[in-house]
Amino acid sequence: MTQDNRNQYDPHMLVWALLDNSISEHQAGYCTEVDIYLHSGTMVTLSDNGRGIPVSDELNVQTVLTGNAGSDLNSTSLPNGNTGISAAAVNALSHRLFVEIRREGTIYRQDYMDGIPQSGVIPIGSTKETGTSVTLEVQADRFNQPFDRNRLENGALELTQGYPGLKVQVHSSRS
Repeated sequence: MTQDNRNQYDPHMLVWALLDNSISEHQAGYCTEVDIYLHSGTMVTLSDNGRGIPVSDELNVQTVLTGNAGSDLNSTSLPNGNTGISAAAVNALSHRLFVEIRREGTIYRQDYMDGIPQSGVIPIGSTKETGTSVTLEVQADRFNQPFDRNRLENGALELTQGYPGLKVQVHSSRS
């Protein structure tokens, strides 16, 4: 891949694509908060308090994150970008992706590397909360820029203004 080809890949498009599910959950009356955690220039977590991806069988989560899903995560569009990027495409473009689902009193987790499941959907704890958290790490050589806190904050502000009752906040663990 040449330097010129890398300039077309923007890691923020992956964040906007994943945010669309939280927006869909908000529009359906289930999600009021989204937190974006910036861990490094190549790693970010999105966490919402929606219903959580269905986990009645392993294929629901895995299908959403690898393709052929019949959920809101399969096709995404945002008022500020209309990305058209599915969750499966986000997963395929991520070096590592971890999904944590809080649903029906249980916390579930599944890990991916380069779009390939590294584990089944595993119950890892119990909770009274609901929602989905997705942590993704992009390969720096596929993208021409790191995740930028200011850009994420501007996008969060736009979403908060565009969707009354939805609180979107950006947090950073970088110094």
